[in-house]
Amino acid sequence: MKHTRHPAHSLLSLRQAGRLAAAAALAMLAACASSTNPAGLRLTDLRSDRYLQDERILPGSFADLQKALITHERACGESPTLRLDQGQTSFATLMDRPAGASNYAHTILVDLVAYQPNHFNGPRMRAKTYSYYMDEATQQRMRSLFTILSDPGRCAGAVEEPAAPEGN
Repeated sequence: MKHTRHPAHSLLSLRQAGRLAAAAALAMLAACASSTNPAGLRLTDLRSDRYLQDERILPGSFADLQKALITHERACGESPTLRLDQGQTSFATLMDRPAGASNYAHTILVDLVAYQPNHFNGPRMRAKTYSYYMDEATQQRMRSLFTILSDPGRCAGAVEEPAAPEGN
């Protein structure tokens, strides 16, 4: 005896497949919406290549950076936050988050990797900088963030004094 499928079974399978495809499409749309919506931005979202804005090598060690941040906070009343990765002494995160921010959309996140001194270089850090926005205000905040290492007493928004003319 030959077994044949009932036409209703294949129709039911097609309906189920269509529902599964629709559910998958909705899930993908929801995932896309949450990753492009700055209100729902998470730190893991911010650390993606999509938001990588800068990569550079900085002179110094984590201890040098911590000293500069303390000096900056004393001089300016605020400072970015440095967090060392627990159990991994060569990794840290520097975060500049505006006061009162309820999400990470305006946060500047810098992932740091410390390199030990060698015959050619002293201590240094690789810095990967992430930000959702890259407007002029954010670029200025990034410049200020990296200036802290070389000039920790300079506060953001400080106006440069014009040089006095020589001979007067």
